[in-house]
Amino acid sequence: MNYLLDLILIPMQVIIVIYTVYYFVLAVIGMWRSRVHKNYTPKNSFAIVVCAHNEEAVVGELVKNLRSLDYPDELYDIFVVADNCTDKTAEVASAAGANVHERFNKEEVGKGYAMGWMFDRVEKMDRKYDAFLIFDADNLVHPQFMLEMNDHLEKGESVIQGYLNSKNPTDSWVAGTFSIMFWMVNHMWHLAKYRIGLSTALGGTGMCIRTSIIREYGWDCNSLTEDMEFSMKLLTHGLKTTWAHDAIVYDEKVTTMMASCKQRLRWAQGQFDCADRYIPKLFAAGIKQGNIVIIGCSSSEVTGELIGTHSSLETADAIFKGIYEVLSAKNIYLAAQCCEHLNRAIIVERAAVPLYDNVNVVPQPKAGGSFATTAYNTFKD
Repeated sequence: MNYLLDLILIPMQVIIVIYTVYYFVLAVIGMWRSRVHKNYTPKNSFAIVVCAHNEEAVVGELVKNLRSLDYPDELYDIFVVADNCTDKTAEVASAAGANVHERFNKEEVGKGYAMGWMFDRVEKMDRKYDAFLIFDADNLVHPQFMLEMNDHLEKGESVIQGYLNSKNPTDSWVAGTFSIMFWMVNHMWHLAKYRIGLSTALGGTGMCIRTSIIREYGWDCNSLTEDMEFSMKLLTHGLKTTWAHDAIVYDEKVTTMMASCKQRLRWAQGQFDCADRYIPKLFAAGIKQGNIVIIGCSSSEVTGELIGTHSSLETADAIFKGIYEVLSAKNIYLAAQCCEHLNRAIIVERAAVPLYDNVNVVPQPKAGGSFATTAYNTFKD
């Protein structure tokens, strides 16, 4: 009996230890931030989308807040979706200065449907925008939010989550607890994963998505957790969600235990739904994309000479073709390590590392090596 229990408990303990170590390392990494140069020159245009259902009490304050952000007025527009509203949400939002679009659909109910509906409408307009910004009606936004998102877009990022702060941390102990939880997650999960190059996840509000991403991959995310669904959908295509730590949005937290339970139940249902549909796809994508062989080769030494003295493209080409053919047949990616002249940079096909930012460097026989040069000239992308 004890032997059977060991067979069950030991693997469980190993899994718990692995998760504990993983999250401990993330927590430590999230305690510090890297210094980065920021470009606050406004360049990108934004379509701000706010989906509101019977939010007449708060939507006006948000629209006024958005109109006062530190960003040129001509580079953004505010669109409020009055979604199946029975109150004066549309009138209040319009009076505050938003472009209001009323939607009535009793069959396709929910924020995901409303977002997709508004995305389609914006795409059909004469004016074209660089990115969508998505907020909830009860939010307030930091004045530099768009400047921060503009900076991240200029760095080549396409799907970005902003810092989720609390609008009402002192309203009740429930709101306070939620606020602490979000503050911890922002540092110990989002920031930490962003610092080490992993994908984070969208959080429902304070989101920035390039319009080109919506055009290419579509939206069609209508679960109870449409934000997580879209993040996982993009991961299956090799696109990661990044983190903008200084793009702050103030979100109103629930204040009662009953409201908290209902909200958590809804989130849990959506998360299980996403897990059921996307985890198998993500495992398959990880297996397909995760096999890489890194090779460092000195063509000089292969021909019997001192390293770095007789670099030979002909020799490198013969070696590369033989290895590349064998690895390709087994769906294994080849990565070529450059010499010290390029600080041991790795030349690899883009498909092998879709979740990482690339730095373009062109190796030469005397600067990087003949093998890396041959790989760069042979790889498709």
